Amino acid sequence: FIVSTAPWQLATAGNQQERLNTVLYNICEALRFIAVTLKPIMPEAAQSILGQLGIDSIPGLYTWNSLGQWGLLPVGTKILPQPVLFPRIVPGYGGIDPEQDLILREELARINMVVARVLSAEAVAEYDGLLHLILYDGRQRCSVLAPVARACQPAALEGKKVVLLSNLRPTEVEGMPSEGEVLVLETETGNLKLIFVDDDIPEGSKVLCLS
Repeated sequence: FIVSTAPWQLATAGNQQERLNTVLYNICEALRFIAVTLKPIMPEAAQSILGQLGIDSIPGLYTWNSLGQWGLLPVGTKILPQPVLFPRIVPGYGGIDPEQDLILREELARINMVVARVLSAEAVAEYDGLLHLILYDGRQRCSVLAPVARACQPAALEGKKVVLLSNLRPTEVEGMPSEGEVLVLETETGNLKLIFVDDDIPEGSKVLCLS
């Protein structure tokens, strides 16, 4: 529907304001339906959608019964700014291949994880949500690209300690080197958060997988 109606074209047409209003209303109403159906399985994501639609405080608009009628979203409801709900996955970062084979314990032993301190962090303008981190692992500095900008302010990361996978094959994104990976948590809303290590743990300390 969005592609076929092309609201971005209607917005610049000059004489299509009424049509644009109708299209945008129907998109918002469809999002209300999506949020209600998502609530049982992704409550945080659903609540975020309802909050952005400005109806999270109107119970009658997000019940199952409300899905029996199209057009309940009040005309004139103000859409509120919110962070991107499902950030774009940067090629080469994030996502799990369900067909990937299980690894052997011998392969797990090859992974070198160490504690590293964040020396600097800055957003990558070309990729929304991506941070460029400079880390120190007790021996040397390394450059790491991490898709955690949605949940982390760059300035707040300096001096923090994280877990670095330090022996991965280097890669590049838009010409920027990434010489390792950092451990992150994925939240229910799809955001990625860095896993921090206590300040009293020295840089270079090994992080082990034991069984």
